[in-house]
Amino acid sequence: MPAASLGYWTHRFVEKGVTHGALEKRFGETVLTFTDPDGMRFALVGVPGAESEAGWHNGEIPAEHAIRGFMA
Repeated sequence: MPAASLGYWTHRFVEKGVTHGALEKRFGETVLTFTDPDGMRFALVGVPGAESEAGWHNGEIPAEHAIRGFMA
């Protein structure tokens, strides 16, 4: 996701009561960890330049903050 969108997601997690960690650096990228309702742990990774990639634009998340892809 765009690195500049991590603030949006942090605020959204607070609003929605999503358990999340503080922003941290991993391998030079800024990461926001969180836990889903089933206890699965995930991380959103802010990637410089990701804003040039197409994001989901048909939901309640503004397209500029949309997730751009998934990694396993």
